[in-house]
Amino acid sequence: MSLLRRIDRTIESSKWLAAGLVLATSPLVLHAIWLWVRRFRQFPLYSVMFFAGVALVVVLCRTELVTSRFVRNLVYWERKITQTIFSYLLMQPLTRVL
Repeated sequence: MSLLRRIDRTIESSKWLAAGLVLATSPLVLHAIWLWVRRFRQFPLYSVMFFAGVALVVVLCRTELVTSRFVRNLVYWERKITQTIFSYLLMQPLTRVL
């Protein structure tokens, strides 16, 4: 049996264990989200900065500014980096960049 098939079989056999661990740790994740929300409420400047960044991305992507070569390159690299991070986190091969 090849190495790739053994790796695939190992991942397939452990996915339900991983799902169970995620389910078991979900209260901890919810508590961490609650702490994060509470911190945002204590320091509204960070919330304003976050939402201003989101608004800037939406404006750059949804107006005629997206025709700018510089902005298109920024959007391309942002997508490429995001997809690469998610492919590593999900242990899935990166097939193509949108």
